[in-house]
Amino acid sequence: RVYLKQKTYSRAELMIHRAIDIYSDSEELVALFQEIRSVKKEKTKITQTRKDLVSKKIDVGQSLKQALEMQKKQNHQAAIMFFEKVFDEDRFHPDALYGAACSCFLADQKDSAMKYFNRFLITSPDNYVARNQLGEIYYQNGEFEYAKKQWEKALELKPGFKGAVNNLKLLEKGKM
Repeated sequence: RVYLKQKTYSRAELMIHRAIDIYSDSEELVALFQEIRSVKKEKTKITQTRKDLVSKKIDVGQSLKQALEMQKKQNHQAAIMFFEKVFDEDRFHPDALYGAACSCFLADQKDSAMKYFNRFLITSPDNYVARNQLGEIYYQNGEFEYAKKQWEKALELKPGFKGAVNNLKLLEKGKM
């Protein structure tokens, strides 16, 4: 389990093999082994995707399409890689910035999500949904004043926007 937490999957797999040799009827070990295999398989796919991106230049439209396909499949790491490929051509492509921000948020990469949302808001300052989402990240980071400012700005842009209204109410109650 230590090796899993450290994301040293090959070592974890070796240790599981050794443990299975001793405790061959352990369902927990078999489940851990299957989990490791699944993670290693996914890492191999991501590594291959990276190699494919490096080996051939993909146009912006194709990269965006592939990124959105990866998002639909809930493969946010791969989606982020395709969005980053767009940034090689256009650092401030609004669709790629928003998509990367959302994928980073869903992949629990809050700092990267914050960076992309802030860049996106440079290109699209009137996007109240992005402001609401950025406020949620600030809130999760304990930056309550920044969160409040984003939610208030979202309401200024779209009066009555329920997401921001609810977040501000929860912030006031201290329950979010």
